[in-house]
Amino acid sequence: LLDPSPQPSQGGNSPRVSPGSSCSPASAPPGMLSDEFDGDFLSGGGGGGSASSAPTCIAARIVRTEEQLSVMMQKYTVYVIEVSDFGKSAEVPHRYSDFEGLHRSLLQDCPNVRLPNLPPKGVDGSDAAVVASRKVELERMLRAMLTSQDVIMEKNLHLWKFLNLTNPAIISNRFVAAPRWRGRTVITLAKLVTDEKYKNDMYRLGHDQVVDVLSEGLRALRSDDTGSDHWAQGGRSALCQ
Repeated sequence: LLDPSPQPSQGGNSPRVSPGSSCSPASAPPGMLSDEFDGDFLSGGGGGGSASSAPTCIAARIVRTEEQLSVMMQKYTVYVIEVSDFGKSAEVPHRYSDFEGLHRSLLQDCPNVRLPNLPPKGVDGSDAAVVASRKVELERMLRAMLTSQDVIMEKNLHLWKFLNLTNPAIISNRFVAAPRWRGRTVITLAKLVTDEKYKNDMYRLGHDQVVDVLSEGLRALRSDDTGSDHWAQGGRSALCQ
């Protein structure tokens, strides 16, 4: 389950990645494994992919800001992110410094990724005009991350941890957003059906984009129109499940 050098679906070319980059296929980072699903998930992902825009079933928008007090009684602003996970929503709060850390980590681990610049630092972070401007720019940055192949497949899961998303959510999104890895990700995706402990995660399989991809794979199998490079060949058994 923890193959340190996973291959894309049959016939596909390996993604171009930088040596030593976290966007390259690699073994699971320490402390990330909690069960077999996580093991498959991490070994099946991790590929760099192209920098082109990717479809996504996960969305994020900043719905409001809140002013809070630190333990030192200093005011700071929290940006509340509404995360849509295949149609189900939850809120995740973050400070500007959290966005800054996410941006820095992704640029370090994925040097080829193109992201919008962060809003300027060194200004009054509690000023209403500054907060309003940052809200727009930080949301733009999140949208760019969610549609970047490099960020979606990055092995340290910086964005997914930031958005507080589970591995079933990530692997389901990768199945849609990273076509060349579908032959691997569909195998893990099948566990949402076969493993009882993931019954609360099965709803993602009913999402329109997931259904469209699964249906396309089934049609290809039924018509025997799957060449050696078609993802359904590598995940035939899982796809039928």
